[in-house]
Amino acid sequence: MGVVDLGVGGRGGARRRTNRRNDRKMDAVNDQHAQELEAVKAEAAAAAPAAAPAAPATDPTVELQKYADLLAKEIITQEEFDAKKKEILGL
Repeated sequence: MGVVDLGVGGRGGARRRTNRRNDRKMDAVNDQHAQELEAVKAEAAAAAPAAAPAAPATDPTVELQKYADLLAKEIITQEEFDAKKKEILGL
């Protein structure tokens, strides 16, 4: 925020110069902080694991029960259930 020069005392020009100088200093500090923040972000990204851990394998009995429920509700056919059962059991 700038200073309003009321024309009293003849020092308004000096205040404006000081404010501009302080604004430039603050801009430089803000730029430096932004650069430091980007460096920290890059360092954190480099330290993070390369890939997320794989999801845990689901229990085959739970999977079979899910498809058995779908079969009971007649959402899937017996053939679809049998095919999925073979897939889940690796047959």
